Amino acid sequence: EFWLGLDRIHQLTASGPYELAVLLEDFDGNKTYAKYDRFEIGNEGEKYALTLGKYSGTAGDALTYSNGMKFSTFDEDNDKGSGQCAVVYHGAWWYNACYHSNLNAKYSPGATGDITAMMNWSGNGKIILRKTSRMMIRPKISIAIETIMSNLKLLEDCCIPNEDQLEER
Repeated sequence: EFWLGLDRIHQLTASGPYELAVLLEDFDGNKTYAKYDRFEIGNEGEKYALTLGKYSGTAGDALTYSNGMKFSTFDEDNDKGSGQCAVVYHGAWWYNACYHSNLNAKYSPGATGDITAMMNWSGNGKIILRKTSRMMIRPKISIAIETIMSNLKLLEDCCIPNEDQLEER
């Protein structure tokens, strides 16, 4: 188990564009993934609000439902549900109205059980208890490469003489 922490995740995702991959495994050994081409969370004052981009993957899109939501904990209810989702679902998360996903809930002892008490992801129209989950972020590479290429072009235009300029010298 590893939790990077909301403050650190905010620092990372505020420093440039990031993307998110969520790797999931159910109790039958089926592995699926969800990828979002943008991932950012706000700062403490913004209650770590979630910003997501476009979904792709095989797990189903259970997180876009939480896009724009603030992080809810048992003592900080920021969801739209009539109850307190973090208490009902036994874990802090970016709840909208208490449904669709919670990867911070308790581990499930098996494929069946109380969905409100166990780690779940409700992609593809059904709630599936998960044996394992992993959320991974990384800088959005395509943007980074575009930035590097743009900076190289600026450097070339500014400071590196072309062949005509070299001949004039």
